[in-house]
Amino acid sequence: MIECSIPHQPTYDGICIDGCLYYQAIVDRGSRVSAIICFDVRSEKFSFIKKALGAALWRESTLVDYKGRLGTLTYGR
Repeated sequence: MIECSIPHQPTYDGICIDGCLYYQAIVDRGSRVSAIICFDVRSEKFSFIKKALGAALWRESTLVDYKGRLGTLTYGR
């Protein structure tokens, strides 16, 4: 079992790109702040992905592999 230094709760299935597993997670349960977590399978280390300025993560967001890079698709209302 590999422990992450920052407690979080995965919310949706992830995507694997080049040996890294990316997934959305709740970081702060009280405020329901979400983040994208990266787990590098080779080094067995966790990291957190900074989202672009103005970007938001929603339940409708889907992580995608865009030409070998991580992207998100969000359903617009």
